[in-house]
Amino acid sequence: MESLEILVFANNKFSVFPELVCAFGSLREIHAAGNQLRELTGNVQDLGQLRVLDLAENKLPEVPAAIGG
Repeated sequence: MESLEILVFANNKFSVFPELVCAFGSLREIHAAGNQLRELTGNVQDLGQLRVLDLAENKLPEVPAAIGG
């Protein structure tokens, strides 16, 4: 899993972003649309290779500004 580049967990019933996802430093894309996410946990902003973060159709009140950095 060290070389995992694309992770899709869209259209499920996740209410919290899985912190384990942030351990995969090689991720370029995360597709998490269509869940019940209410907050982002972990250090998503530390995923230096990440280029796509799809959080559409969730219940997030806001996305931390640090993610856009």
